[in-house]
Amino acid sequence: MFTQRSEVFGRWVAVMEHRRDDRKMVPAAWKTRCIRSGDVHEFILCRPGADRAAEMNDVSYLGFAEIVRGGVVVIGDEVQVSGRVVGTVHGFDETHFPNHYNILIAAGELVTGAEIGLELGEGVTFRPAPGASA
Repeated sequence: MFTQRSEVFGRWVAVMEHRRDDRKMVPAAWKTRCIRSGDVHEFILCRPGADRAAEMNDVSYLGFAEIVRGGVVVIGDEVQVSGRVVGTVHGFDETHFPNHYNILIAAGELVTGAEIGLELGEGVTFRPAPGASA
């Protein structure tokens, strides 16, 4: 779809230590979202099933990040925190939009931001997955 795309970068403004097993979250139909500089969004880890549109109950919360360098985020983008991959973008939940998106991140382990030691001001980056087209 894209021939080139910039990485999107943000910094944590709130770290969370919360999880739920009854969230009933369903991703929006959109495959891409434009994320603007200055906006703050919530980052949620999930374990999606084979059906991308299926309801997800088990989630954990990393926190909120302010976007410093905006751009286009695409399902499948890697999400990196201080250079380590925490998962890939699974989708976007619009429950709280236009206040913020819940950015859903498919991950093998549902850890919280506090559990992995996130720090305020630390960076979070969206990058195209290795081998994916930009």
